[in-house]
Amino acid sequence: MLVGAALASHAAQDAPPRFAPPGDATEDFAVEPLIGNLAGPCGLVLRPGSPDGEPPELFFSEAAAGRVMRLQLGDELAAMAAVEGFPTRPCDALGGAHVGPLGLAFLTRTKLAVGEAGLGPGADLVRVYVIDAAAAAYDAVDATVGPITAGRRPAEGAFFGLALLEDGALFATALAAESKETKATKEEGDQDDSPADEAFLLKATVDANQVADLQRFVQLSDAGGSHPTAVTLNPNPDAQYLLVGLQGRADDAADSAIAFYSPHSGRQALTLPCGLRDVVALAYSPRGQLYAADASWADPAAGGIYRIDAAMIDGRQACRPVKIAAIVRPVSLAFGGDGNLYAAAWGAAGADAAGEIVRITGAF
Repeated sequence: MLVGAALASHAAQDAPPRFAPPGDATEDFAVEPLIGNLAGPCGLVLRPGSPDGEPPELFFSEAAAGRVMRLQLGDELAAMAAVEGFPTRPCDALGGAHVGPLGLAFLTRTKLAVGEAGLGPGADLVRVYVIDAAAAAYDAVDATVGPITAGRRPAEGAFFGLALLEDGALFATALAAESKETKATKEEGDQDDSPADEAFLLKATVDANQVADLQRFVQLSDAGGSHPTAVTLNPNPDAQYLLVGLQGRADDAADSAIAFYSPHSGRQALTLPCGLRDVVALAYSPRGQLYAADASWADPAAGGIYRIDAAMIDGRQACRPVKIAAIVRPVSLAFGGDGNLYAAAWGAAGADAAGEIVRITGAF
């Protein structure tokens, strides 16, 4: 299993290792649709601390509809709005789709952080809402962090992935950066020579369940112009790493990678090609196995959900992607307390509401 342990010794590799030949284990897993007709579902997260006797709740962004939804996973599924009224705008890194709310992370059972995309680079915020029975309005925030404005670096926005280091930090990936053309219109004193496609991992402090001071944390030096998408923490507290998915360019090349960083210092431990085209989500199973979603924007039929197995190539650690579900344009993953994997998928391109939430069962 690929859990990020003992990776630091590989940090000084002369060249990145290749990935092992892909596998297929789809016959060992079953896919159950839960809810459909969704407009760009993403940002799956299970609400923590469900009281005894109450069904667990799965929260997700319905990005193109400008709202955050909650889905009760009881005998009868019940979906309802949790936060409404987000502005939306097109995002090139997500195939030009109109998106508003994106990444989600619970700070506590009642505090939900939402990364937004609808205002644009330099204006987007991570917004924190208090969750109760009634849907909250977009402006009814408990707190906000950001924006990431232009200066020596381009402005950033579209906070696609959020990951919480409990009572320590909130990490975010940003899909949208200010273009070179936009930078050229700014005052001369604000211009810089940094490329518009450079990528940063962002970090905010979390103290006593209060989030503050969203800043650029580490430059993803191996991004090569690709967009950082997924972000998650491995489940080993004795050797903890922050994993960042780099989705590569939206073409037929299997050029995605997974980068490992210290969540404290930002020091890079390793970047591994993962054999996927456009990795957009990462999640660890309760047993510590890593799974990834490949949206494969250029050819959605080629994507799906994969287990990322550890492999060795020429004595170096590498990834072996093993497909477990053939789902069209999956964009988010979350494991539930039942041990099953929940996935959000956008479905066929060109449809207004082709998205769905599915449950995947099998030996995780």
